[in-house]
Amino acid sequence: MAATQGIRSSFPAQPILHSPKLVIYEYLFLFNQKLQEAVQILKQLEKCPWLRRDFLRSFQIEVEDLRAQTNFEVLEHMSDREQHDWAHFGKLRREWDRQFEDPDDAYLKAEQREKEFLKDHTVKKTKDLGWDTLSNGELLRAAEEATFQVFLITDKNIRYQQNLAERVIAIVVLGNSRWPVVQRYVDRVIAAVSAAKPGTYSEVEIPDH
Repeated sequence: MAATQGIRSSFPAQPILHSPKLVIYEYLFLFNQKLQEAVQILKQLEKCPWLRRDFLRSFQIEVEDLRAQTNFEVLEHMSDREQHDWAHFGKLRREWDRQFEDPDDAYLKAEQREKEFLKDHTVKKTKDLGWDTLSNGELLRAAEEATFQVFLITDKNIRYQQNLAERVIAIVVLGNSRWPVVQRYVDRVIAAVSAAKPGTYSEVEIPDH
């Protein structure tokens, strides 16, 4: 940055100019501004009858090519930086919002999102059916008797605890029970539920973050 310290900013001096990102955007603006001035000067020179217009126009093309390449390289790098910052600050904002969120509102929001994601399926919760106190084996029996087609669960041990060979209902196991994480991989859940066949067992791999 030492070589660019002599550039005079057209922006008012503010403490936030110490931000590395803002400095880059400011210099990119100045770079484009100066090149635009150079292009305008070359266009003015075209009016001189004793100068070759074809060379002057080729110089304009070179300047525009330099501008386009520089903008592309800088903005591509900044796009990666902005995406990283977006994810970072988005996470901080969600954590902050959760401090003031009503638990009941959070539950209703999660429930609504689940219904939206699985809108092509009829979804019932064990709690809504009064089955939340049943064991896994009792749940499977009750679900089959009620003619449910897919049993969605987060307990990976079910395949070892229960004899699944004679089961008619399809079992889909989620690799993570945390809804904020699951909703980022909901396409995997939908694909697994839609592909489930009677009597099959499948696991949906979901990272911990």
